[in-house]
Amino acid sequence: MFCERLLGRIREAEVDTGTAMLRFSVSMGLAEIREEKAKTDVILNRADQALYKAWESGRDRLAANDSICGQDGKTRLKPGLS
Repeated sequence: MFCERLLGRIREAEVDTGTAMLRFSVSMGLAEIREEKAKTDVILNRADQALYKAWESGRDRLAANDSICGQDGKTRLKPGLS
């Protein structure tokens, strides 16, 4: 999945400040756009809920809302969307 690859690239990134090497971590919330006319605030709310799930499970995590990844943890993305 794109988000997992992005998360991995961020983990690997280092910045030399001249006095120290900086490393990064990030937590991401993934939301599905279910319909073409979805309102931005609804989509952002779904992503925000997923982000809180990521924060609750620890640092440097990716979480998806239940429409993508249900309570069973199985991905519900359509083929080709990863």
